[in-house]
Order: sequence, then C-alpha cells, then structure tokens
Amino acid sequence: VASAVVVASGEQLQGPELLLTGDTVTVRAQPGQVTSLVSTGSNGQQETLIVEGDAALLAVSDRNLAQQRRGVSGQAISTLTVDSGVTLGAAGTVVLDAEGDVNFGGTINAQGATLALGSSSISLGETTGQGITSGLVLPNAQLQTLAGSDLRLRSSNSVTIFGDITDASGAGNIMFGDLSIDASGLVGAANTGSDVTLSGTSITLANSSGKAQTPGTQAANGSTLNLQGDMVTLGDGTLTIDGFENVIAIASQALLLGGDGGLEANAALTIDAPVIAATRSVTANITALNSALTVSGGNSAAPLPAGPAVLGTQLAMSGDSVDFDGRIVLPSGRISLTQTGMAPVAGNDLTLGGNAVIDVAGRVLDYGITRTATGGGVIDLVAQTGSVTVGDGATLDVSGSALAGRAGTVDISASQGS
Repeated sequence: VASAVVVASGEQLQGPELLLTGDTVTVRAQPGQVTSLVSTGSNGQQETLIVEGDAALLAVSDRNLAQQRRGVSGQAISTLTVDSGVTLGAAGTVVLDAEGDVNFGGTINAQGATLALGSSSISLGETTGQGITSGLVLPNAQLQTLAGSDLRLRSSNSVTIFGDITDASGAGNIMFGDLSIDASGLVGAANTGSDVTLSGTSITLANSSGKAQTPGTQAANGSTLNLQGDMVTLGDGTLTIDGFENVIAIASQALLLGGDGGLEANAALTIDAPVIAATRSVTANITALNSALTVSGGNSAAPLPAGPAVLGTQLAMSGDSVDFDGRIVLPSGRISLTQTGMAPVAGNDLTLGGNAVIDVAGRVLDYGITRTATGGGVIDLVAQTGSVTVGDGATLDVSGSALAGRAGTVDISASQGS
C-alpha cells in the first residue's frame, strides 16, 4: 500500500473501475478547475472487496462491491480527502472509506448506485456548530443529495445523529434505498424533543467489529428514533442505540435475524412487524436496557422469507417489562422472553396478548428422494420480578413436525410473581 496517493487538480479519470488506496488518499480541485473520477458502464456483477489493515480506499466501480476490512490496528491512522469541486460518478458502487478521518466536500453522481462510506466515526444531521473535529460528517444538505441511493455507513466506533434528519424544507424525511449501518452504536445528541426518522426500502443494523458500546445515562428528553423499512435486518454483532428516550423499529414486511448479534436499546423499545423470522441459523438478542420492550403488529398471514426453513435459531428478548403481541417463527428454535429487574415494580410484567404467536414447531424437510422431520423447539417465558400473563388466543407452538419428531417444551417462571 502506498503511503500517499494524490490526484492533482484538473485530472479527469475514467474507466470501468478506479481504485485508489494508501495511508492517505487525496483528490484535489483548485478554483476554476474540474476534477473527476468516473466509472463508465454498468455490469452489475456482485463482488467482495477485502481491505487489509487501515488503508484508506476510494473506489468508483461499475460493479456492485461489498467491502470487508480485516486486520485493523485500531489506530485510526489513514485519511481520505476529497476537495470541493471534485465529482465522483458510478453506476455500480462509490466507496469512500478510511480508518481515520474522511473529509468529503465533493459531489457524488451515482443515482441508483450503492454508496459505501466509512470512517473512524460518523456524524449525521444537524452537525453545524457541534464542534465535530474528526471522522466523517454528513449534514442534512449532503444526506439529501444521497436520497434514493443504497447507502452503507461503516464506523469503527459509533454513528451519531445530531438533532434531526430532514430534507431542505426541514419538515420531510430523507428516504434512502437499502440503508445499512455497521457500527458499535447509533447515538442521539443535541436532540431534545426531536422525532428522528431513518427510512429506507430496507434497513440493516450490524456491528461487525464486535466493539462494545457503553451506554450513557438514559435519555429523558422526549426524543424518539424511528427506524422504518419494508425489511429490518439485524446482522452480525450487537448494535447499541443510545441517546434517545424512545426507539421504534417498524418493518412493514418482516424483522429478520441475519447474524449472531442483535439490537440493544438504552431506551423504551418498540418492534412493530408482521413477523420476526431468521434468514440463517443464528443466536440473536433484542434488549431494552432498564426500559419497556413492546412487540406488536403480528400477522399470521404475513409471508416468511423465501427458501428452505431455517432451523435452530435462538432469540432472546428482554426488558424491564415485556408486552408481546407479535409473531415469531423460528422452526425447531429457542425463543426466550424475559422481564428483567432487581426488585418488583408495579406494571413490570411479562404479558402475551391475545394475538401473540410464538412458533418453534418442527418442520418436514423435503429432499426429493427422502423427507426428514425435526422436533419442536423451546419457549422460555421468564419474569424475574413480575408476573407472566398469557392472554386468551395466544399461540405457543412447540409441536413436532407433521411427519414425526417429538414435541418441544414451554417453560414458564415467575419467582416473585404469578
């Protein structure tokens, strides 16, 4: 890897794919001069781009690139600078990623492409006057230029939302295509009374670095973070949401478990989805720290993810109180709902509503020349300090498959309640 890569002002580079990598990558543009890096064509090929170590990377490509970093030192030593007046263009993917600071003042022409932006930290929203001196800063005006694109944000630490995220009118949400956030935390700041919305066709939350985010003092400022997408997917690693009083995740089609990890909110947490299901066999968690967890929106007619049944997924959900009226389908899996606490508090209970469906039943796997049956899974309902209530009409399914397979178990515990 080069120690420094510089594109001089006035250079206009074109090709199917341009990759620049080094300890520092700089693209200059002097007043009155045009500097551009443009990928020509669009082949749509899926490819994984692996970056070893801390190097900064700038890429414009006709391919759909997924990026992975390996062997990161944690020293945040690489930097990437793109001057105002620089234009980057691609029909496939634009990548701006460094383990240190990313200073971007240019323009991206990539309607319909994927934008992959990564830095030591990322700041979004009403960033002016916040004294931000490091990482990647994306104020609302710049975010609006990325509306409609697939946006992947990768932070070595946290992604911080200052104030609200709105369009130029100050009243409308900014809608992305597929929105992915890979960070240790998603943190609200300077947001008293704010009703912040992150919306995309789909939303993926992950923490692939595995770095833990330590929650601060729980917010009590009337702020809300809304996550809205057709699909909301929890990927590898546990992402912590902090700095909001309320977090509401709304998936119009499904909330999907796609990695070993999950979602931890230092806030009252609401999950509203027709179904919670898995795309692969994982161990996942959804936690409201010292707060209420509400799961709603369950719909028995909602379709499950396409493909063969995913077996053996484990999901643990917990909160100071748990109000569950949703639908979870994890064949031959294990689902634990836990009301937590140190001492009994009135109203802090585990309650399953009349529309609740928890399905860990066995399945019949058809391999053409033979069929295999699986047994039912396990459902744990635990109230540490309160009571457990299962409403009339609620379904807890631990049956074996229709072909064969033994039934699973339902374990209910309320050591200090009923």
